[in-house]
Formats: sequence, C-alpha cells, structure tokens
Amino acid sequence: LYDNNLTSINDSRLFQELKELNDLNLYSNKIEAINASAFFNLPNLRTLDLSSNDLRNLDQKLFKRLESI
Repeated sequence: LYDNNLTSINDSRLFQELKELNDLNLYSNKIEAINASAFFNLPNLRTLDLSSNDLRNLDQKLFKRLESI
C-alpha cells in the first residue's frame, strides 16, 4: 500500500482478516494518524514500514500486540 496518498488508518477492522500477513509497507503516503487498534489482529507481522509519512503522535497501544516485530 505504499505511495497511495493515504492520510489515515482509522478503521480498526481494516487489516482484521489478514492474520497471515508478514510484511506491511505503508511508506511514502501522507498518513497523519493511525487508530490505536489498527494492527491488533496481525500476529505474524514481521515488518511494518511507516517511513516517509506525516505521523505526528502515535498511541503506545499501536504496537502492543506486534510481538513478531
């Protein structure tokens, strides 16, 4: 999903069914905000690239369940 001009990830269900997802590339967007539970159902996620975005503040809970990273 890189370079798609995304500005936020507000829906906590967006990645809900992607339990086998290993890599998520969200770099080079315009993301300013991410829902605190956006990545809760991604137990196999090993790589999360949020570089080159406009992130301001991130809730500590955002990465709480990402134990594989």
